[in-house]
Amino acid sequence: MGYSIIQLSLRFAKLKKKMTVRNYFIEKIPMIENSFYDYFLEIIKQFGNQMRNALIRLGIQSGDTIGTYVNNSSHYIIFILAAISIGAILVPLNPSYKIC
Repeated sequence: MGYSIIQLSLRFAKLKKKMTVRNYFIEKIPMIENSFYDYFLEIIKQFGNQMRNALIRLGIQSGDTIGTYVNNSSHYIIFILAAISIGAILVPLNPSYKIC
């Protein structure tokens, strides 16, 4: 039987031992049905590696600063993960932010 995210959250809240959220979910993810986690993680890894390789081809190195001016999206999350894996520093500029 699998657990919903809400059930996992409630179980996490009841834990008495010290455990990080990350470790808790890694421990409990195998309970989720249909191996959705494995599929989702594999897609993130594939896109992340493609983005990381593209950044490296552009000459981005560890410690470089990257200014980004994009809306929030799933692609932006992949970009963040790719940049962090290289060691680059992100400076997000949100186009939705307006000064009155």
